[in-house]
Amino acid sequence: MGQKQLQNRLINQWKHSEPVISQYDRVAVEPGNEINFLVCDNEMIVVGYTRGQARVYDMHTGELKFQLQCNSQPMRIYDGVQLDLGRNVIGSVTDTGTVTVWDRKDGTMLYQDKHHGEHESVFGIKVTDEYILTGAGNGSLYMLESIGNEWKITHEMFENKEGVTHIDADGKWAVTGTRKSIKLWDLEE
Repeated sequence: MGQKQLQNRLINQWKHSEPVISQYDRVAVEPGNEINFLVCDNEMIVVGYTRGQARVYDMHTGELKFQLQCNSQPMRIYDGVQLDLGRNVIGSVTDTGTVTVWDRKDGTMLYQDKHHGEHESVFGIKVTDEYILTGAGNGSLYMLESIGNEWKITHEMFENKEGVTHIDADGKWAVTGTRKSIKLWDLEE
């Protein structure tokens, strides 16, 4: 009985209380380099911009912790960054195909490559505790794993015939989305 009352109280608080809103004006947005993507957890906010960079901010203070160059060189053209957070790493992908893995403590680059191909856009990334999945416009899926403190490609999948636009995973299962379909993958088989 007590657990049900606590659950009802929590639901009521969620529905009827005012959220705490923090606005961080320190988040730099320059003309032509707008915000493209956001991820956060209880410690940090990571902002992906439209010219290949990302910035990591402290969740509680809004202070800039470090900046990430998510492509091999700064660009003056559009190169949107998408991101995902894991317990130990930050993963990023760019529209021009660069996949990068960063240490989330200090922004040290652990891996960077265009493993989907030199001219393939990468639109999906998922970081789990065991691996990182990336998906590209040509339908390819790649799995990266940390082996002996080095990030390496451990699986390549080319079963998709449509470009991957989104990925989610929980370890054993992954789901990919394209403009026209959804596929469920058993990653242990």
